Amino acid sequence: MSKNVYTIHYVLIITMICLFNRGIKAQNVESMVKEKPVKFSGSLSAQFLGYSTTRERPSRDPFVWTLSGSPTLSLYGFNIPFSFVISPKQQSFRQPFNQFGMSPYYKWLTLHVGYRNINFSRYTLSGHTFLGAGVEAKPGNFRFGFVYGRFLKAVENDSLNLEYIIPAYKRDGYSVKLGYGTSSNYVDLILFKAKDDTTSIERADLSFESVPAENVVVGIKTFHRFLKNFTLDLDFGYSIYTRNLYATDEGIPDFPFKSFINSLTTVNNSTNVNWAGNASLNYRHKVFGLRLLYRRIEPEYQTMGAYFFNNDLEQITFNPSLYLLKGKLNMRGSIGLQRNNLGQDKLNETFKKINSFNANWSPNQKVGINFSYMNYRIDQTRNPLVIKDFVDSLQMKQISNNVSFNFNYNFGTKEIRQSISLGANYQQFNDENPNTEIFNSSSSLSPTISYRLNNRVSKFSVYSRINYNNFNTTASQQTRLGFTVGGSKRVADNKLNLNISGTLYQNRIQKESDGATSMLRARMSYKMFKNHSLNFSLSYIDRKFKRDNKNNFSEFLVRFGYSMRI
Repeated sequence: MSKNVYTIHYVLIITMICLFNRGIKAQNVESMVKEKPVKFSGSLSAQFLGYSTTRERPSRDPFVWTLSGSPTLSLYGFNIPFSFVISPKQQSFRQPFNQFGMSPYYKWLTLHVGYRNINFSRYTLSGHTFLGAGVEAKPGNFRFGFVYGRFLKAVENDSLNLEYIIPAYKRDGYSVKLGYGTSSNYVDLILFKAKDDTTSIERADLSFESVPAENVVVGIKTFHRFLKNFTLDLDFGYSIYTRNLYATDEGIPDFPFKSFINSLTTVNNSTNVNWAGNASLNYRHKVFGLRLLYRRIEPEYQTMGAYFFNNDLEQITFNPSLYLLKGKLNMRGSIGLQRNNLGQDKLNETFKKINSFNANWSPNQKVGINFSYMNYRIDQTRNPLVIKDFVDSLQMKQISNNVSFNFNYNFGTKEIRQSISLGANYQQFNDENPNTEIFNSSSSLSPTISYRLNNRVSKFSVYSRINYNNFNTTASQQTRLGFTVGGSKRVADNKLNLNISGTLYQNRIQKESDGATSMLRARMSYKMFKNHSLNFSLSYIDRKFKRDNKNNFSEFLVRFGYSMRI
């Protein structure tokens, strides 16, 4: 075969991948020639399900079968995944993605082609999928990135009104990243710009609230490690977002760097200028750690390079940590404050306080103890700058407390291992608004105790568990006491695995019996050959109500399956 034929052969393969592959991680061009030309892998499975119930309205069909697979075709190291599902209700053969692309790389150079989602920084280009091309290069300590493509596809309005369609303009954009440094010390400057093409569709009806927009974002992202134990992480974005390119120039708001911004993007009376950022300072020592985080996202902050932002918030978090007894005792805490209404133009203001503490103590391999506490408080008040009169519906004060404790003790020999676990969880929710506390205040207590025995020689294990739940509100009290026992066994050189368990719950409402719930579960899996396996399971549920026998029901579910790996 001539060299020209080989060249054409490789060009065709690369072209196919560009068109038919998405979700592929960056591919090393050097390793391509070492890969097999064609490989085929994946899995195939068949499932059969039988169901019966005494309910008046069954939740599923009495018999269902499903045949599914996920084959993958590999061409010179590039993977092309497919999937298919065949059942009485659904028959399809598809690729799991309808967007395709690739990112081959060679040493410090990476190329992006097709549908990609790139992350330059949180507040500029952050994971938004686009169709186009790009390049990232890290020669030495220099850091460079550039992408260009279509961020939104044009969608025309349905002029016949046969279905509800929100029209959308075609949106093109690009982003540039310039930086210097290493992975532990670097500075990146990012520019992102996107604009809707006003000629891509007919001008949409204003009732759809679909108008062309334009956005320019300037950002900086930096990370530094200094004085051995300190790290500084900073991420900042400054966004100029014009929501309507058809808006007039009358009453343009005033903002910093106005003359410079006019040279970058369209500015009119629909233009919003906001900034967002977060900075954290961390200190880590052998026995002590400290992290201070500040985050602020101004109201209406947007970037066309990301899908969603939870804006209008300011947050400060303080996280100390302590490591004692050669790492056997770890304690971590968190104190956080958050508020909204940064522009002082909303009807109400909300303040949140989040405090937590967690401790883990493992004095030896046998004992493990965990304790955690969380306190969550929300205070919402009316904004006196907007509403002068007192409004009850805008007042809110809620406090939530959560305490949990777990104790684990492992003992026995190498052949027979045993463990005992004790745990408890307490939750309390208080609504301190006199108008709503009777509906919202509640508390619950859930202690558990469990035991497990594992015989490694005989390859079987047994376990049991007792759990109790007490849930109280101002209007009712509900309790549930449950018992579970079960076991598993491996036979036939570990090829056959058997599991069975049974559970019984006793329910009470207002201290009176409300019947019981019993459950039985069994499962079997058998590995026939290296890549073939069978599985079988059944479950039975029986629910008896003390107060209303008409609601009694039972359900029986059986599953049988076969799976194969290629």
